[in-house]
Amino acid sequence: MNNHHKHKLVIRISSLQIDEHSELQWFIFNQHQQLLLKGCDALSAINNALPEAVQASVSIHIIIPNDAVLLARVDIPSRNPRHIKQALPFAIEEFISEELENVHMALPQDLDASHGKIDVAIIKHSLLISWLDLLHHHQLIPQTMVVDTLCIPIEPQHHSVLFEGDKTLLRLGLYHGVCCESVVFNTLYSQVIAAELDENALPLLHCFHSQNSEQSVAIDYQGPQQDSHYQESSSEILAVNMLKQGTANINLLQGGYKQGQDDTNTWLVWRPAAIAAAASVALFVLVHVASASYFSWQAERIQQESVRYYKQLFPNERRVVSPKRQLQNHLRLISSGESGAFLATLAAIAAEFKPYTQSGQIAVKQLAFSQDNGLLRFELSSQTIEQLDSLKQQFSAIGIKAVIGSARAQENTVISNMTVEAQP
Repeated sequence: MNNHHKHKLVIRISSLQIDEHSELQWFIFNQHQQLLLKGCDALSAINNALPEAVQASVSIHIIIPNDAVLLARVDIPSRNPRHIKQALPFAIEEFISEELENVHMALPQDLDASHGKIDVAIIKHSLLISWLDLLHHHQLIPQTMVVDTLCIPIEPQHHSVLFEGDKTLLRLGLYHGVCCESVVFNTLYSQVIAAELDENALPLLHCFHSQNSEQSVAIDYQGPQQDSHYQESSSEILAVNMLKQGTANINLLQGGYKQGQDDTNTWLVWRPAAIAAAASVALFVLVHVASASYFSWQAERIQQESVRYYKQLFPNERRVVSPKRQLQNHLRLISSGESGAFLATLAAIAAEFKPYTQSGQIAVKQLAFSQDNGLLRFELSSQTIEQLDSLKQQFSAIGIKAVIGSARAQENTVISNMTVEAQP
C-alpha cells in the first residue's frame, strides 16, 4: 500500500445485483485504523460524500457477499507458486459447474503451500467485471476486494458466527466460510461438525451480536460458546477486522484484475493508453475499408487474401463472390446512412488520437464490423480491467456507446470483447 494513502475507505456490497442507486454502507479510517467517518449512500454519491482531504489520499477496499464466491480447498502437491497456478484450473474443475474460462481464481495473499492444501476463491468473471465497471464509473477504484465471511474475527481452532437478521455468516477457518439463512443455521452447523470434527474435538463457537442483529433462532450447539455484543453495526465489525487482518485474506483483485499502485491517479495514468487504443481501432477499420481501391487492380493475385479480410469485416455475409464489388456496394450504402455517421466518428477518433497509437497498452486481437446494425466488435488485450473501463468512458465522452460483453483474465492480461456504435 502506498505511503501517501493516509485514509482507507471500506465499502460493503451486501447483494449480488447492484446499480448506481444501490444504498451501500461505507467507513473511513485513518492510517492508524481509527474510524473517522461512516455513512450509507447510493453508490453514485459515495465519492462526493467524502471530504476533499480524504479524496486526495484514500485507498478503497470492498467487502462482497459470500454468495458471490466459492471458497474451496484443493490438493496440489507443490510448493512452487508458478506450478500451483498452472495446476489450479485442473484442481477446481470438480467444484464448479461453469466452464473454466468463465471463472476467476484468487489465492491467499500469504500463500502457504507447505501442507499440500491450497485455499482458493472462485468467482464468475461476469459478476466481478460488472462490479468493477460500476465502481470505476463512479471514480471508486478498489485496491482490494474480499469476502464478508472472511472478515469475521476468528482465532485458531475456533469458529465464528455473525448474525445479521435473517442471514447468518459463519467463518470456519482462515480461508473457509459459508453463509446461510438464520433458520437453517443449526442444521448447517451440525453437518459441518459431523463432516469435519468428532464429538471430542468440538471447537469454541464465538457468536458476534451487533446493534442491527436480530438472532431469530436459539443455537443448538453442545460445545463451548462465547458471546460478544457490540454497539457497532455488523458491517462496521467486518470493516474493522478486514483492515486488522491486512494481507491475511484472499484479495480477489489478482492477475488481470490487479489495480494500479497509485489508485488515486489511475484515470490520469491510463487516459493516454485509452486514447491510443481508440485511435488504433479507428485506424485499423479505416485501413481495411480503404483497401477496396487496392483490391480493384490486384484482385487476381491476392483473391484469397482479400476474401479473408472481407470476412473479417463482414462476418455475417454468407457468400463472397467479388470482394471488391461487394465492398464498394457496402461503402455506397453506408455513405448516407447511420453507418456513415459511425465511420465518420471513427475517422474523427483517428485524427484526434493519432499521437498515441504507438503506446501499446491495449492491443486489438480481432475485429469485425456488421453493416446490418452498424456495430463494430473487437477483441482487446489489456494489462488491467481499469484500462477497459477507461477506454469505455473515453468512447462515451465523444458520443460513442461502448459495451463490454465479456472479459477473462489470462496470466497478467485481460482479454475482452467490446462492441461500439455511433451515437445518433
